[in-house]
Amino acid sequence: MVPPYDIKKGTTTVSRSLLPRKTALNRSHVMDGISGKQLITAFISLAFSAPALLLSTPSSTPDFERSFFRMAKQGWFLKVIIWELTMKGLVLFLLSAGLLSLINKDLDHFSKQLAQDLNLDVDKYYINLLLSQVGMVKTTLLVEVSIGMFLYGTLSWVEAYGLHKRKRWAEYLTAIATALFIPVEIYEVVYRLSIVRMAVLILNVVIVYYLIKHKELFPKKSRAG
Repeated sequence: MVPPYDIKKGTTTVSRSLLPRKTALNRSHVMDGISGKQLITAFISLAFSAPALLLSTPSSTPDFERSFFRMAKQGWFLKVIIWELTMKGLVLFLLSAGLLSLINKDLDHFSKQLAQDLNLDVDKYYINLLLSQVGMVKTTLLVEVSIGMFLYGTLSWVEAYGLHKRKRWAEYLTAIATALFIPVEIYEVVYRLSIVRMAVLILNVVIVYYLIKHKELFPKKSRAG
């Protein structure tokens, strides 16, 4: 059926019943059944897809895409990874030496002196509880934690050295060692969400993705020297 045409107004009269009706979208319908944990899970999925989104930039920004891939091929981000591993190893060595220096010392007196130097309120329950727990730490635990930090720092320096020399084994070692901590970091983000934890998670995901994606930086035949 053709709608009637009004000659005086020069327009076609269309019945409202023929027009498409607007559907009202209620926000409550969208949010029904979505829990906070599901939102966090979706955010974590976005974190895992962040490296792919960065490396698949739209064609509308060719300059950014070319510069990013140029930096990747030149090993710019690889230098950042080497620097991060080197600094992490150094901090772990210092902490390991610091724990060894506490052996055969009065930890209760040390913890109270440290709290006084840091101007901590020892009257607060949690600070007082922490200080009392530090005073009961055994020497064997200090030695074990110190050895663990020393070994982890050594691993970080080995990874940094191998990546600097463009060794293929260092690529796999760093990718596996970094990926092993990702489930723990996801657990920390889900139950104790913070900007720092989320940033560490995203950084480690980017590092693993970068090492797997850019195998051309690690030739099968090692370079001379």
